[in-house]
Order: sequence, then C-alpha cells, then structure tokens
Amino acid sequence: MKYRIEFSETQNEDIVLIAREKSPTLLKIEAIFSESERTVFGYEEDRVVRLAIAQITAFTVEDAKVYALTAEGKFRVKDRLYRLEEVFADTFVKINQSCLVNIAHIERFDATIGGALSVTLKGGYRDYISRRQLRTVKERIGF
Repeated sequence: MKYRIEFSETQNEDIVLIAREKSPTLLKIEAIFSESERTVFGYEEDRVVRLAIAQITAFTVEDAKVYALTAEGKFRVKDRLYRLEEVFADTFVKINQSCLVNIAHIERFDATIGGALSVTLKGGYRDYISRRQLRTVKERIGF
C-alpha cells in the first residue's frame, strides 16, 4: 500500500483512497473520517452547542429527557434514544434501557458480587449492563 500526503494552504482538503477491495484497515479509516463530520446539537440552558460524535461519551435518559455526556458536561439532546441508536449504531452500543455508550470511550468492565456487569467510561461515568443487552455488548466490543 502506498500513500502520499500533500499540504496546501490554497486548496480545500480532499481525501481519496483507491483500493481493490475493502479491508479492515480501510473500514477503520472510513469510520474515522465519517465520525469527525457527524454532529449532534446539545442544549444547555440558553446556549446551543454542536457536539462531535467522537467527543460524546454516552447518551442517557433522565426524567424522560435524553442527555449527551461529554468531557465538557451534560447537554440535552432533542432526539429520542432509539433514534440515536439507529443513526449511530456503528459507534454506540446500547447497554441498558436508558443508556447508549460510545465504544471508543469504554475504559473497563467490572463484575459485581451479584453477577451483574458494569461498564466504566473515560471521564468516570459508570452504568450497568442489563442481561438483555449483554450478548450484544460482547459482540460489538469483540469478546
């Protein structure tokens, strides 16, 4: 595989990949570039913030409202959780009825005495994985 990077202050950025077939490496590169362009609008009191999908740690439901958790704070999102799950299925995984987590932000899994499994994300957010979602989570992260 050959590659070339050119820098130009006068031209727009273009990325062109030419390959015989899709490989795991090319799929990862594609995911990186498509993820950087996808955004969600978050609302915090009187301001609206554009949130890149890569910076969102999790989507959670509290008091029937959906929130995006980031390193900068918690932002209200006007989409429904099931809709976010459909749109961002390649980046997020549903761990229970009220939470989607960004797979790239998973730090560790912990087992509790009762046999439940919890996930800790970068930034310290922690939530439990429901038994119903456990198989899906394992498949998505490659267990």
